[in-house]
Amino acid sequence: MFWWFLLALFFLVILIPFFILVLLPLGLTAHSVVVLLTALPQLLDVARDRRRRRHHALEHATINVLEEHAGHALPISGLAEADGFRLTTPLPLSAEAILDAAEEALLRLQRGETHLALHPRCGTTIVAGQLLFAATLLLVFLFWTEWFWVGFLVALLLALTGARPLSLVLQRFLTTDADVRGLALSHIEPALPSSIWSAFLMISTGPTWKVVVVETPTVRRVKIEGQGGRYRAF
Repeated sequence: MFWWFLLALFFLVILIPFFILVLLPLGLTAHSVVVLLTALPQLLDVARDRRRRRHHALEHATINVLEEHAGHALPISGLAEADGFRLTTPLPLSAEAILDAAEEALLRLQRGETHLALHPRCGTTIVAGQLLFAATLLLVFLFWTEWFWVGFLVALLLALTGARPLSLVLQRFLTTDADVRGLALSHIEPALPSSIWSAFLMISTGPTWKVVVVETPTVRRVKIEGQGGRYRAF
Protein backbone atom coordinates (compact mmCIF):
# COMPACT_ATOMS: atom_id res chain seq x y z
CA MET A 1 0.00 0.00 0.00
CA PHE A 2 2.82 2.36 0.86
CA TRP A 3 4.49 1.78 -2.52
CA TRP A 4 1.25 2.48 -4.35
CA PHE A 5 0.99 5.73 -2.44
CA LEU A 6 4.55 6.70 -3.43
CA LEU A 7 3.86 5.82 -7.07
CA ALA A 8 0.71 7.93 -7.11
CA LEU A 9 2.57 10.79 -5.45
CA PHE A 10 5.34 10.49 -8.04
CA PHE A 11 2.82 10.81 -10.85
CA LEU A 12 1.05 13.75 -9.24
CA VAL A 13 4.12 15.71 -8.16
CA ILE A 14 6.63 14.95 -10.92
CA LEU A 15 5.30 13.29 -14.08
CA ILE A 16 2.05 15.22 -14.57
CA PRO A 17 3.65 18.67 -14.04
CA PHE A 18 6.57 17.60 -16.25
CA PHE A 19 4.14 16.59 -18.97
CA ILE A 20 2.11 19.81 -18.71
CA LEU A 21 5.01 22.23 -18.30
CA VAL A 22 7.62 20.62 -20.57
CA LEU A 23 6.47 17.83 -22.87
CA LEU A 24 3.15 19.34 -23.95
CA PRO A 25 4.60 22.77 -24.86
CA LEU A 26 7.41 21.06 -26.77
CA GLY A 27 4.94 18.82 -28.58
CA LEU A 28 2.62 21.69 -29.53
CA THR A 29 5.55 23.78 -30.72
CA ALA A 30 6.93 20.89 -32.77
CA HIS A 31 3.49 20.44 -34.32
CA SER A 32 3.44 24.16 -35.14
CA VAL A 33 6.76 23.87 -36.95
CA VAL A 34 5.45 20.90 -38.95
CA VAL A 35 2.32 22.88 -39.90
CA LEU A 36 4.40 25.83 -41.07
CA LEU A 37 6.71 23.58 -43.07
CA THR A 38 3.86 21.70 -44.77
CA ALA A 39 1.02 24.21 -45.15
CA LEU A 40 3.08 27.01 -46.67
CA PRO A 41 4.55 24.86 -49.48
CA GLN A 42 1.05 23.57 -50.26
CA LEU A 43 -0.23 27.12 -50.63
CA LEU A 44 2.72 28.03 -52.84
CA ASP A 45 2.13 24.96 -55.02
CA VAL A 46 -1.46 26.04 -55.61
CA ALA A 47 -0.35 29.63 -56.26
CA ARG A 48 1.99 28.46 -59.03
CA ASP A 49 -0.74 26.40 -60.77
CA ARG A 50 -2.83 29.02 -62.56
CA ARG A 51 -5.15 26.47 -64.16
CA ARG A 52 -6.07 25.02 -60.78
CA ARG A 53 -6.49 28.51 -59.30
CA ARG A 54 -8.97 29.41 -62.05
CA HIS A 55 -10.90 26.19 -61.52
CA HIS A 56 -10.86 26.91 -57.78
CA ALA A 57 -12.41 30.33 -58.47
CA LEU A 58 -15.09 28.75 -60.66
CA GLU A 59 -15.79 26.12 -58.01
CA HIS A 60 -16.35 28.84 -55.39
CA ALA A 61 -18.49 30.87 -57.78
CA THR A 62 -20.67 27.83 -58.54
CA ILE A 63 -21.26 27.19 -54.83
CA ASN A 64 -22.01 30.89 -54.28
CA VAL A 65 -24.57 30.84 -57.10
CA LEU A 66 -26.24 27.71 -55.72
CA GLU A 67 -26.43 29.33 -52.27
CA GLU A 68 -27.81 32.55 -53.77
CA HIS A 69 -30.61 30.60 -55.41
CA ALA A 70 -31.30 28.68 -52.19
CA GLY A 71 -31.18 31.80 -50.03
CA HIS A 72 -28.94 30.22 -47.40
CA ALA A 73 -25.70 28.31 -46.93
CA LEU A 74 -25.63 24.78 -48.30
CA PRO A 75 -23.69 21.69 -47.20
CA ILE A 76 -21.49 21.53 -50.28
CA SER A 77 -17.77 20.83 -50.43
CA GLY A 78 -15.59 21.29 -53.48
CA LEU A 79 -12.21 20.34 -54.84
CA ALA A 80 -10.42 22.04 -57.72
CA GLU A 81 -8.46 19.83 -60.09
CA ALA A 82 -6.39 20.22 -63.23
CA ASP A 83 -9.32 19.50 -65.55
CA GLY A 84 -12.19 21.01 -63.57
CA PHE A 85 -13.64 20.71 -60.09
CA ARG A 86 -15.71 18.37 -57.94
CA LEU A 87 -18.72 19.16 -55.79
CA THR A 88 -19.94 16.83 -53.06
CA THR A 89 -23.26 17.32 -51.29
CA PRO A 90 -25.93 15.25 -49.52
CA LEU A 91 -28.57 17.46 -51.16
CA PRO A 92 -30.64 16.05 -54.05
CA LEU A 93 -29.08 18.39 -56.60
CA SER A 94 -29.31 17.21 -60.18
CA ALA A 95 -26.45 17.34 -62.64
CA GLU A 96 -28.42 19.89 -64.67
CA ALA A 97 -28.83 22.19 -61.66
CA ILE A 98 -25.11 22.09 -60.90
CA LEU A 99 -24.15 22.63 -64.52
CA ASP A 100 -26.59 25.54 -64.84
CA ALA A 101 -25.09 27.12 -61.72
CA ALA A 102 -21.58 26.60 -63.09
CA GLU A 103 -22.54 28.24 -66.39
CA GLU A 104 -24.05 31.22 -64.56
CA ALA A 105 -20.99 31.43 -62.31
CA LEU A 106 -18.61 31.40 -65.28
CA LEU A 107 -20.59 34.09 -67.08
CA ARG A 108 -20.75 36.34 -64.01
CA LEU A 109 -17.03 35.95 -63.33
CA GLN A 110 -16.28 36.84 -66.94
CA ARG A 111 -18.47 39.93 -66.52
CA GLY A 112 -16.39 41.08 -63.56
CA GLU A 113 -18.16 39.75 -60.45
CA THR A 114 -14.83 38.68 -58.98
CA HIS A 115 -16.22 38.48 -55.43
CA LEU A 116 -17.84 35.19 -56.43
CA ALA A 117 -14.36 33.61 -56.57
CA LEU A 118 -14.07 33.84 -52.77
CA HIS A 119 -15.91 31.67 -50.27
CA PRO A 120 -15.76 32.02 -46.46
CA ARG A 121 -16.04 28.26 -45.86
CA CYS A 122 -13.22 27.28 -48.19
CA GLY A 123 -10.70 24.76 -46.91
CA THR A 124 -8.16 27.57 -47.05
CA THR A 125 -9.83 28.88 -43.88
CA ILE A 126 -8.65 25.81 -41.98
CA VAL A 127 -5.12 26.27 -43.30
CA ALA A 128 -5.22 29.96 -42.39
CA GLY A 129 -6.26 29.14 -38.83
CA GLN A 130 -3.51 26.55 -38.54
CA LEU A 131 -0.93 29.03 -39.82
CA LEU A 132 -2.02 31.74 -37.37
CA PHE A 133 -2.02 29.33 -34.45
CA ALA A 134 1.31 27.75 -35.39
CA ALA A 135 3.14 31.02 -36.05
CA THR A 136 1.86 32.65 -32.84
CA LEU A 137 2.63 29.62 -30.70
CA LEU A 138 6.13 29.32 -32.14
CA LEU A 139 6.84 32.98 -31.35
CA VAL A 140 5.51 32.50 -27.82
CA PHE A 141 7.72 29.45 -27.29
CA LEU A 142 10.81 31.28 -28.54
CA PHE A 143 10.34 34.63 -26.78
CA TRP A 144 7.71 34.21 -24.04
CA THR A 145 8.22 30.69 -22.70
CA GLU A 146 7.42 31.53 -19.09
CA TRP A 147 3.90 32.56 -20.17
CA PHE A 148 3.43 29.70 -22.61
CA TRP A 149 -0.14 28.83 -21.64
CA VAL A 150 -1.24 32.45 -21.81
CA GLY A 151 0.33 32.58 -25.25
CA PHE A 152 -1.43 29.33 -26.13
CA LEU A 153 -4.81 30.93 -25.37
CA VAL A 154 -3.82 34.03 -27.35
CA ALA A 155 -2.80 31.86 -30.31
CA LEU A 156 -6.07 29.93 -30.10
CA LEU A 157 -8.14 33.13 -29.95
CA LEU A 158 -6.20 34.63 -32.85
CA ALA A 159 -6.72 31.51 -34.94
CA LEU A 160 -10.46 31.45 -34.25
CA THR A 161 -11.03 35.13 -35.01
CA GLY A 162 -8.47 35.69 -37.75
CA ALA A 163 -8.80 32.52 -39.82
CA ARG A 164 -11.63 33.73 -42.05
CA PRO A 165 -10.20 37.21 -42.83
CA LEU A 166 -6.78 35.71 -43.57
CA SER A 167 -8.41 32.99 -45.67
CA LEU A 168 -10.10 35.59 -47.89
CA VAL A 169 -6.75 37.31 -48.41
CA LEU A 170 -5.04 34.02 -49.25
CA GLN A 171 -7.84 33.09 -51.63
CA ARG A 172 -7.68 36.44 -53.37
CA PHE A 173 -3.94 36.47 -53.94
CA LEU A 174 -2.80 32.83 -53.80
CA THR A 175 -5.38 30.09 -54.24
CA THR A 176 -7.89 31.51 -56.75
CA ASP A 177 -7.73 33.48 -59.99
CA ALA A 178 -10.96 35.23 -60.95
CA ASP A 179 -9.71 35.89 -64.49
CA VAL A 180 -11.53 33.01 -66.17
CA ARG A 181 -11.47 34.38 -69.70
CA GLY A 182 -11.00 31.53 -72.15
CA LEU A 183 -12.60 28.92 -69.91
CA ALA A 184 -15.61 26.92 -71.05
CA LEU A 185 -17.62 24.11 -69.53
CA SER A 186 -17.33 20.78 -71.30
CA HIS A 187 -19.70 18.48 -69.40
CA ILE A 188 -20.61 17.16 -65.97
CA GLU A 189 -20.19 13.57 -64.87
CA PRO A 190 -20.58 11.54 -61.68
CA ALA A 191 -17.28 11.04 -59.89
CA LEU A 192 -16.92 7.47 -58.71
CA PRO A 193 -15.16 6.78 -55.41
CA SER A 194 -11.50 5.93 -55.89
CA SER A 195 -11.23 3.67 -52.82
CA ILE A 196 -13.26 1.77 -50.24
CA TRP A 197 -12.69 4.61 -47.77
CA SER A 198 -13.97 7.27 -50.18
CA ALA A 199 -16.94 5.04 -50.99
CA PHE A 200 -17.75 4.88 -47.27
CA LEU A 201 -17.46 8.66 -47.03
CA MET A 202 -19.78 9.06 -50.00
CA ILE A 203 -22.53 7.31 -48.01
CA SER A 204 -22.35 9.99 -45.32
CA THR A 205 -21.46 13.04 -47.43
CA GLY A 206 -23.51 12.38 -50.54
CA PRO A 207 -22.60 11.83 -54.19
CA THR A 208 -19.90 13.73 -56.02
CA TRP A 209 -20.28 15.47 -59.36
CA LYS A 210 -17.33 16.53 -61.46
CA VAL A 211 -17.59 19.55 -63.75
CA VAL A 212 -15.04 19.28 -66.54
CA VAL A 213 -13.63 22.61 -67.69
CA VAL A 214 -11.76 23.21 -70.93
CA GLU A 215 -9.59 26.13 -71.94
CA THR A 216 -10.67 27.55 -75.27
CA PRO A 217 -7.98 29.24 -77.35
CA THR A 218 -8.42 32.96 -77.98
CA VAL A 219 -8.22 34.58 -81.39
CA ARG A 220 -4.57 35.47 -80.99
CA ARG A 221 -3.66 31.91 -80.08
CA VAL A 222 -5.51 30.14 -82.89
CA LYS A 223 -4.27 29.23 -86.32
CA ILE A 224 -6.83 28.03 -88.88
CA GLU A 225 -5.54 25.06 -90.84
CA GLY A 226 -6.94 23.70 -94.10
CA GLN A 227 -10.36 23.94 -95.66
CA GLY A 228 -11.97 22.01 -92.84
CA GLY A 229 -11.42 24.92 -90.50
CA ARG A 230 -9.46 22.95 -87.92
CA TYR A 231 -7.75 25.10 -85.36
CA ARG A 232 -4.54 24.64 -83.46
CA ALA A 233 -3.48 26.62 -80.39
CA PHE A 234 0.08 27.90 -80.46
